[in-house]
Amino acid sequence: MKAVGPAAHAAVVPLIKALDTFPGGSPALDGPVRYYPDVRSVVAEALGAIGSRAKEAVPALQKVLNDPDAGARSAASDALKRLTAN
Repeated sequence: MKAVGPAAHAAVVPLIKALDTFPGGSPALDGPVRYYPDVRSVVAEALGAIGSRAKEAVPALQKVLNDPDAGARSAASDALKRLTAN
């Protein structure tokens, strides 16, 4: 992932909302499937890269620790470590 850093703080709220993108499985939608299993892991990585300026994402990331996708859980755990360090 490219360096994001604290300057990306404006993206925190939309990223938090993206963590709720079809959590836990495929959506019940008509038409093409719009679910990407790794979206939560990518979002968690981005939040972790923002660092301490994304602390408001901690509760949402904690929910992802229970995600059925191992990649999402791992990324959320890593992000939480970065957000809560010092």
